[in-house]
Amino acid sequence: MEGNVEEEHVIRALDDVRSRARLLRVLGCFPRGDLGTTSRAEISDGLSPTESAGPEFVHRVEPPGADVLSVRPRETKQVSLGAVLLGGEEFVLVVGLGLTTAPEKIEQVARLARARGKALLLAVQEPGAGRFDLEQFRQFRNAAAEHQLPIGCLAQASEQVGPLSSLVDLFVISSQNMQSTGLLEEVGRVSVPVVLKRGISSTLRELLVSAETILERGNQDVILCECGIRTFESVSQTTLDLGAIMALKDRTHLPVMVDPTHCVTRAHRIRPLVEASREVGANGAILQVDLDESDSKRHALGMEHLMDIMGLKVEG
Repeated sequence: MEGNVEEEHVIRALDDVRSRARLLRVLGCFPRGDLGTTSRAEISDGLSPTESAGPEFVHRVEPPGADVLSVRPRETKQVSLGAVLLGGEEFVLVVGLGLTTAPEKIEQVARLARARGKALLLAVQEPGAGRFDLEQFRQFRNAAAEHQLPIGCLAQASEQVGPLSSLVDLFVISSQNMQSTGLLEEVGRVSVPVVLKRGISSTLRELLVSAETILERGNQDVILCECGIRTFESVSQTTLDLGAIMALKDRTHLPVMVDPTHCVTRAHRIRPLVEASREVGANGAILQVDLDESDSKRHALGMEHLMDIMGLKVEG
């Protein structure tokens, strides 16, 4: 179509297209004497249109003189993770365990996840552990199948994606790999939902640029994840950015999750952060579990804290 985004017939046409399309890209418009404000779906940082960088996401037309910060919430896309639906009213939990976790402990967590409902198992390979061990992963698949749970894994290299795409219901990309273009492009070519974690030094604009890399390759089931940013605070590794959750919910149709694991130094502090995240609009949370409760992972959840977050009765 041709015209200016502030003209009534263009506004009506854009509203009609927006109601039918998942992605709307405005390439430009004719000038008009009384220009209003057109804000991008990405986070505005005060840059003028000529100074802004990166791809343009879903556009929203604001009337002339409108406060660009007074935005209406967007309808969240619902993503199917096996039998679990993320993006609706239910708060989804993804429970992560180390790939080398003993089978009996995987079984324990799988039983809890089944009892809670709306939960997945996540196999997490330790960084620097070498090739992904499919034999170890089979233990996760067996436990998930027995308890009818969806299963995901942490994708750390592009060559893992193809072989694992037929075995998992979810890929998770760590914050360290948020800008790993090869990995992003590879998960964009498969039809497996992807959780994309925000880097600890990354802006929301940069997170959305990485999400766009996946979307442009064809995979529309992208889930954003806030897991803390680097601040001047030294008590914990990162500080959870609750405001980012609200900003993303306002500016994109993609579901938003939270992973507060590295925002705390003690496991009992995770539940309040999960509850606060849910209150501001998060669709789910990733929980890192260490049933050995080793000192090196004091921020990870033990069995008691996991049951507490799941709302299950802790046996006395």
